Amino acid sequence: MIKLYKITSLLIVITIIICTTNMIYNHKKYNSIYQMKWTKAAKEFDNNFFKTPEAVRIGNNLLLFQKTSGGWPKNTRMQDKIPPEIVPQVMYTKDYVSLSTVDNDATTTEIRYLARLYNVKKDKKYKQAVISGINYLLQAQYKDSGGFPQYYPADYNDYHLDITFNDNAIINILKIMQEITKKKYPFNFLDDTIVKKAKIALDKGIDCILKTQIIQNGELTGWCGQYDSLGLFPLEGRAYEPIAIYSKESANILLFLMSLKNPSPEIINAIENGVAWFEKSKITGKKLTVISNVKGEKDITVTQCEECPPIWARFYDIDSNQPIFSDRTNKIYNKLEDIDYERRNNYDWYFLDGDKVFEKYKKWKKNKKRN
Repeated sequence: MIKLYKITSLLIVITIIICTTNMIYNHKKYNSIYQMKWTKAAKEFDNNFFKTPEAVRIGNNLLLFQKTSGGWPKNTRMQDKIPPEIVPQVMYTKDYVSLSTVDNDATTTEIRYLARLYNVKKDKKYKQAVISGINYLLQAQYKDSGGFPQYYPADYNDYHLDITFNDNAIINILKIMQEITKKKYPFNFLDDTIVKKAKIALDKGIDCILKTQIIQNGELTGWCGQYDSLGLFPLEGRAYEPIAIYSKESANILLFLMSLKNPSPEIINAIENGVAWFEKSKITGKKLTVISNVKGEKDITVTQCEECPPIWARFYDIDSNQPIFSDRTNKIYNKLEDIDYERRNNYDWYFLDGDKVFEKYKKWKKNKKRN
């Protein structure tokens, strides 16, 4: 009996040590995630996290910040603890629907997080928030063109209303519609009515992508960041975002198109030409370098590097396909060094991940041959 007691006590101690160790580990792990920008942090939480009270706390934050439109505002640290005195202020802004946006990964991030939380907790309030968010995206889609604006509804008659590929706004939406259509986790709990609506939205969104691919000297290339919602012609965004072919956005569009099952001849043609444009537009023998300028400030420049992987300019002129740069005055420059210090060092003027397009293309081409 004493021996059994000692064994039981030892097991309890061991269990406590293991649990404490896991708690310390998880505490440190999640604390580091908490320091990140919310939209990045949300992607880092593993499935085990959604079993914790912390996941519920954050989920309730998301419910609090969700607008009556079904969307969410951007640049909000949803993972932070909200002081009780702030809650009434947040509640007061629920009807400020013009703050609802898909810019900077807003709304799509919250929908995905709450869908994961519902899969674990099965609390209907999370399910309803997910459905409300999806309905917001469906309502925001332009019925004629199939594109999506950056803000919906928008108080501004400017680029907020344009069809927006910039910063992956539309691609983030279409990925969710794609997963819903496949009844893929974490959207495996949605009913057939929503699945059918998502399929229609997905097809119209893909059609918009095909119609907006830029033609240069008779050949399809990449995509601009913004387009007119009716005429589907390219538009400038902010002052330093000119009408151009955007390499970063074009890459993500191509990666999305290559994820589609049984692509149509039109989709295949868009992919083939888009990849060819990436090959034609790559910049070799150069890299981005941080230097100290004459004022002793850190400054970014382009230097020679014969063995470095290729890079791509963020913007390419629609007619000449030459890299272009801009600043807050809307003026176009041919060199990074020509724009002012503030813009030069506070924007991603080059895209470094174009090789992902080639890697995905090789796999896509191989799979296409098998089928």
